[in-house]
Amino acid sequence: MDESLNQLVYLFDTAKNFSDNMKNSFFITLVPTIIAVGGTLFLGWGITSSVILYYAGLAAGMGNSMLPLMTDERKESGKQAKPQLGLVTQG
Repeated sequence: MDESLNQLVYLFDTAKNFSDNMKNSFFITLVPTIIAVGGTLFLGWGITSSVILYYAGLAAGMGNSMLPLMTDERKESGKQAKPQLGLVTQG
């Protein structure tokens, strides 16, 4: 990192993408849960269908968490490399 504010644009983009991904994760987790509870209470489903919905939601949530890694525009388009936000040692 240099002493300018050039990395702020990347930081704000990353924060917005993270926020959007967390909202998606919440709804991806919420939908199978509501379906499982509703099916158990109103349709007489057993534990098997609830477990299947749980694992389907888990797989969808894991896929959603890996989505930013698979769709990194900067990596694919050859733009400037992402700034490293860690400590830099000089030596």
